[in-house]
Amino acid sequence: MNNELPIELTHLYNYYVWAVFEFDQATHQKQPAIGNDGRRQSSTDASTLFTYQQAIDYINTHGGVLAVSLPLASETYGDRTFYVIDLDTWKEDFDQSMLETYLQQDTFIDISPSGKGYHLWFSFNRKPKKAVNLIGVDHITGFVTLSGNVLPGRNLPIRHYQLPAIEMDN
Repeated sequence: MNNELPIELTHLYNYYVWAVFEFDQATHQKQPAIGNDGRRQSSTDASTLFTYQQAIDYINTHGGVLAVSLPLASETYGDRTFYVIDLDTWKEDFDQSMLETYLQQDTFIDISPSGKGYHLWFSFNRKPKKAVNLIGVDHITGFVTLSGNVLPGRNLPIRHYQLPAIEMDN
């Protein structure tokens, strides 16, 4: 793994927000590794997670893919709620015509560990309403994997949006 991560996450290297996922390339199946306390890592329980260096050491010894807990990273960072759109372009009914629009977003975009999808990073001043899901377009709220393989030209700061205090239904 190379070290291309969103600049905002480098401020969290010493916090227990990092995880490792065991990843099966053939089936695209992932599961959290065993954490510091002997249990599977949980995106809402810092006692199961690693610091960045512990995660890298684990990967170097046992293999796996780096991940970060979005809820705990957001809580630790303080003024941002991190939000990732996961594009699974390999899924049969994924709307390929929308791919270029997604990939033109002015934000950090990581290529997924499978090499067949993308993670688009955003942050908000508060948690946004859940968006409607489309096939192959997921809105991640727990763990997100980081391959360190950034889409060319998209190693940018995470795009931040200020949401109004109250969202009005249309």
